[in-house]
Amino acid sequence: MIHKRRIVAGLMAAALFGTTLPALAFAQDEAGTDVSYAPEGVEWVLEGYLEDGSSRELTSESPDPATVTLLLQDGMASGTAGCNTYSGAYEIGEGSLTLGEELALTMMMCDEPQMVIEQAYLALLPTVAGWAVDGYALVLTDDEGLEILRYEEAVVELRGSDIAALSETMADLAAAVTSLEESNAALTNTVAGIDDRVTTAQEDIGAINLRGVRDRVEVLEQQADQARQDITKLRENDKNQSNRIGGIVTRLDAIEASVMDLQEQVAIHFESFPVPSPEPK
Repeated sequence: MIHKRRIVAGLMAAALFGTTLPALAFAQDEAGTDVSYAPEGVEWVLEGYLEDGSSRELTSESPDPATVTLLLQDGMASGTAGCNTYSGAYEIGEGSLTLGEELALTMMMCDEPQMVIEQAYLALLPTVAGWAVDGYALVLTDDEGLEILRYEEAVVELRGSDIAALSETMADLAAAVTSLEESNAALTNTVAGIDDRVTTAQEDIGAINLRGVRDRVEVLEQQADQARQDITKLRENDKNQSNRIGGIVTRLDAIEASVMDLQEQVAIHFESFPVPSPEPK
């Protein structure tokens, strides 16, 4: 008798990684801790419940054993209550769970110990307010956070044919993984070849660009030499122009001086000949 999902996880590991399947295979995450599951879609078997403030355990060695189960699926809760089967609506959220107060219930009679457990169990279901999954255990709590019901994942007995079928499926998966790894290796080689071609193309482009840069530098150097020659000529022309302008300015100064002399002579001439006053009429 082993946990169904635990044995499936173990078979997958055995098929994919070639490990030996242990008697009990626990699903673990990367950190090595047991994986917790969501409560829906799993059949849970009651392990213990709160009765008169005390916890009561249900085991196969109990003097009054009873099988109590719970399955939450598609908004409907169902299972066996110890003697009769039950079903009813439920609402679930992140850590919250409420079960309908009115449950459909068969009306069979069983031995008194089973009926006592059933009555206690059915009385607790309407008080459920929250849930938590602890490893492979489902814990239901009341509105004060007090644990009132504890389940463990249902166990199933796998037949040899079931294990053989699962092993065959896992072998197929292992073969598929091997094929994917080979394809990945081929893809890696292809990518490496493409990288080499890209590197070669980049080197060719660099060589082409370098030749173009050299040609452009030569043209620019020729243009710079011509510009230097033009600047030298302009400077020489500016010097000649400056000399010509200086000569013209000197001539203008001489002309202005001559004009001023003439003006003075005219003024002196008119002063030596006084103008007669007009006679009265």
